[in-house]
Formats: sequence, C-alpha cells, structure tokens
Amino acid sequence: MTAVLFKEWLEKLNTKMKSKGRNILLMVDNCSAHCHVQLSNIKLKFLPPNTTSKLQPCDAGVISIFKSHYRKRLLRHILSAMDEANTASELAKSVSLLHAIKWLDLAGTSVRGSSIKKCFSHCGFAEPTPDTDPDPDPDPEEVQDHGDQFQALLESTTWDDFVNMDQDLPVVEFADQPDGDATSADAEEDEEDDCDDHTTDLKQLMTTREALLQTRNMIDLAASLGHPEMLTAVMNLSSILEDVRLNQASQATQSKISDFF
Repeated sequence: MTAVLFKEWLEKLNTKMKSKGRNILLMVDNCSAHCHVQLSNIKLKFLPPNTTSKLQPCDAGVISIFKSHYRKRLLRHILSAMDEANTASELAKSVSLLHAIKWLDLAGTSVRGSSIKKCFSHCGFAEPTPDTDPDPDPDPEEVQDHGDQFQALLESTTWDDFVNMDQDLPVVEFADQPDGDATSADAEEDEEDDCDDHTTDLKQLMTTREALLQTRNMIDLAASLGHPEMLTAVMNLSSILEDVRLNQASQATQSKISDFF
C-alpha cells in the first residue's frame, strides 16, 4: 500500500458514499501509507500507534483466516501438479497470476461473516454479548491443519509457518525511502512485467473447440467418479463455452456477409 493508492481508494469510496447520501466514520491503522485526507462524506479516525494487534480486527484473526484459505488453494494446486512437473521450476511456473487472483477472490468469499464479527467484537467495535467468545483466534474449521497433505509436500515446517511465511514482509511504503531506490524498484518491476508479457505471447492458447472437447472428457470423468458437484460444475462450464462458440460463429458469419457490401 502507498499513500497515492490509499488516497485514490478513499476518493472513490467518498464518491460512492456521496451518491448514496451517507456519511461514515472510517477507522484507519496508523501507518505511513495512510495519509490524512479531508473528505466530504468520510471522517478518518486513526488508531493509536503500536496498538495494531489489540485494536485492529484484521490482525485479530481476519488476515490469518484469509491467508489460510488462500494457502490451502495454493497447496492443493501444487499437490495436484506435482506428477506433471519434472523440476521445482516447472512446478512453480504452473502457478500463474490468474491463479493467484482467482484464489484471492475465493479466499475472501470463504471467510465467514461470523468470524469477522468475532474479531470486531474482540477489538471493541461492538458491544459484547453473552454468546461472544472472548478468544479472537480464528474458527478451527477455517484454519484447520491439512495434516498428511501438507506433510507430503514439506516435512520441515508447520501449517502455521506455511500460512504466515510472509508475515514480516513490508506491505507499505517507507517514508524515508530515497527517490532513486523507488525509481530503481519501479524499473525492475517494469522489466519483469515485460518478460511476463513476452512469455504470455509465446504461449499457445486453447481454442473454444478444444476447450469443449476437454469438458466432454471431464463430464465423463465426473460421471465415472460419481461426483455430482463436479459434474454440475463441468456441465455449467460446457454450457458457457457453447454460448461463447455460438457467439463467435455468429460474429464470423456477420463479418462475411458484410464483405459483400
């Protein structure tokens, strides 16, 4: 997070609140990226410094649950791809940016509302009720140890260490970072992006026809496994691909007709 990104996000949120005729109080963590901004429909209230673990609901368990759901999907992908990869490099390349974005989206929707409420209550953002558990630890069912699956991949660490392996990485800009360092970092990032784009261009993408053939094989597989959820999901995907293919055929036909005029 940077001050520029934070300000842009605040301005978009303020526009949304203004269109709805709402005024809100936004509790903000005290860090260098969270700048002071005067807004018409949002009032910022900064938490005291050095109190993140006690007052911020995200650090009371929400982030841990979110990370656990994401790491679970990453681990499941790695385990399923191990047989097809000959080296660690090939295995790492099987994880794409699209995979990460999709897993992040699924992880966010998998966090239970009850777990979020529990963390907010623990930090004092809601009046405690008799059935409120004072322990802010995440729901065991949400961050359960994956046992044999995880140990089959790495035997020298624990599930908690795996989930929190990036715990100490910086997530905000440093106020005293020299401009030269920032420019250098941006240049390196742009260079990496160019390499990624070049790699994507070289990759041969699957056609809709080939994808439809694959879904038919997957439908047969789901039926043979007796897995109704998988069968439903694959059939839905097949229907979407059929619609896409019909639209492509329609557009191709129209373009040929237009050639006569």
